[in-house]
Amino acid sequence: MSARAGRLVRGVRLAALALGAGAAACGEPPPAAAPQPHASAAPPAAGSAATVASAVDRTRLPEPGPTPEWAPPPVESYSLPNGIRVLHSRQGSTPLVALALVVTHGSATDPRGKSGLTELMVSLLDEGAGARSALDVSRELRDRAIDYGVSVEVDHATLWMTLLADAFGEAATLLADFARRPRFEDADVTRVRDEGVAAAMKREAEPTSGRSAALRRALFGGGYAGELPSGSQASLKRLRRADVKAQHAAVFAPDSVALVVVGRVERAEVERALGAAFGDWTGKASAAAQTVEAPGSPALHVVDYPGGTQASVAVARRAPPDGSDEHFPALVFNRAFGESFTGRINLNLREDKGWTYGARGQFRRFRAAGLYAIAAGVKTEHTWDSVREIEKELAGLCADAPFRQIERDEAVEGLLLGYPSEFETVGAVAGTLALVPALGRSPTWVTDWPRRVGAVTLEQATQASQAYCDASRYDVVVAGDWKALEPTAPASRPVVLHARDGAVLRTLAPRR
Repeated sequence: MSARAGRLVRGVRLAALALGAGAAACGEPPPAAAPQPHASAAPPAAGSAATVASAVDRTRLPEPGPTPEWAPPPVESYSLPNGIRVLHSRQGSTPLVALALVVTHGSATDPRGKSGLTELMVSLLDEGAGARSALDVSRELRDRAIDYGVSVEVDHATLWMTLLADAFGEAATLLADFARRPRFEDADVTRVRDEGVAAAMKREAEPTSGRSAALRRALFGGGYAGELPSGSQASLKRLRRADVKAQHAAVFAPDSVALVVVGRVERAEVERALGAAFGDWTGKASAAAQTVEAPGSPALHVVDYPGGTQASVAVARRAPPDGSDEHFPALVFNRAFGESFTGRINLNLREDKGWTYGARGQFRRFRAAGLYAIAAGVKTEHTWDSVREIEKELAGLCADAPFRQIERDEAVEGLLLGYPSEFETVGAVAGTLALVPALGRSPTWVTDWPRRVGAVTLEQATQASQAYCDASRYDVVVAGDWKALEPTAPASRPVVLHARDGAVLRTLAPRR
């Protein structure tokens, strides 16, 4: 048989198989099998799968097995000769490492009128550094299979790398160039800044973003935490290369930096590589965070999005900073009240009323202040109904619906069962550890977290909940169609109209 004929025969056989499969898929019965002699089935042996299956009680759900033992990974804390702090967790059987550089100055150090400066500066660090051009940096990241990214928050900025363990030394050298020797070429500054302006334009078109910007301004004014780290179109357009260079000089120094290493790399190699890359770095950071402004009187804050069929709503107030005495009791309270799917807020607005796809409560805590916000995207016609329901749920905590034991127990259990998910990958572990220097937490914060959550009593969680039950102390922030919303808006509060970047446009007196 020729090769061509062989291929033809195989093709016919494959076609036949395909037709048979297609017929089965379309519901056509396969050809009847030839009858086989009937053999009497032997009874199942004792202990076989059949007898075990027959003993299973399928009228009730199976009981869960025992909770597996788990503890956060051990972390070593030590310093390089010049004082740079290192948090190191040696773990994993796979040759992966997460390397992070945490700068303990964030967007709170942006000068007034120049929000977004720190984020722009950090975004430019890999656009050429040391002897490497931007293309050289890109090639090295590619060739060494290094993932790189940055993030900026109110109190800190972080440079992230994920890499193969055998590239640790090269990655440390590259990271040091980013932190110590960025080029900040004028053309790159202009290009990246303009990209940021375009991103801000897109972001400000979203009601959720407009609400977030107005919420920050409502709670914190123009000072500390009052603007989003990403800045606005207007603020970004003001930034120049000189601003970027000055901010880098003020923020990056050994006394404001910590390094986090997680993965399969030994301490000796960590100290050698980081010491070679960062050990001769000197200087002191001069950046200072803006001051925390005194809170204003609660008001209704509105960002207009004409024609919107939904409104983005938040009911929010100030909260104490990170690490305050209420931190863990409030964590437990909010888990049952606003954070989880089965929390009171979501069950009311989504499951009972059907006004939203989801409503959640969240604490955001910074070094010098914090906030608590309950937010949802709701149907425009139910905007004020949703606000009233949120206020009713808050008031109930101090009246006819106090925090209950079952809520405390389920909240603690949910928090403890979810905590291991923050340690699933080397990157996740590094992210958790990075918050220790970023927020000035104790070195034992990560390992003590489960114990401190489990120790929260019903009395403590109830006390925390009652500290947040007074709805009159909350600002209401709404991003939606003001023309449709204004006729039925609450008349008891002053109305503050905001631009989509959070800037205050004007204030309307209450319509009492």
